[in-house]
Amino acid sequence: MYVTQDNSRVVRYWKSKPFTKGDFAKGWCPAHPTFYVRKSVIERLGYFDQSYKLAADMEFMLRYLERGQVRAVYIPHVLVRMRLGGASNQSWKSIVQQNIEIFAALRKNGVPFSRIWFAANKVVSRLWQFAAGRVRRHH
Repeated sequence: MYVTQDNSRVVRYWKSKPFTKGDFAKGWCPAHPTFYVRKSVIERLGYFDQSYKLAADMEFMLRYLERGQVRAVYIPHVLVRMRLGGASNQSWKSIVQQNIEIFAALRKNGVPFSRIWFAANKVVSRLWQFAAGRVRRHH
């Protein structure tokens, strides 16, 4: 979940789910603050690709889950409360740049995708997340 800078209220409720092959092409990405990997897997599949300034975490998880077929375990509990204002969602410019990097990461890792389908899924999921955050504030 995303919270205000003072951590006083939920602004955007983001709930992850178990990974399914093809999710990244639909604009979905697991919660990166709680993505843990064994050292032996990192040694086999590599570290963060720092050429991605805003989507290195996404490319890392995409490479591991989609291409590397690393088995993932989903924990259905909120483990992190993230504050708004990260580099990837500071402005429309950074959001566009991040998506350009995501498309490049999908291509690099051989994941077929449609920009239209990707964008439509992202818009719908974000609307739901903000609506869920509003509902949670009023209860």
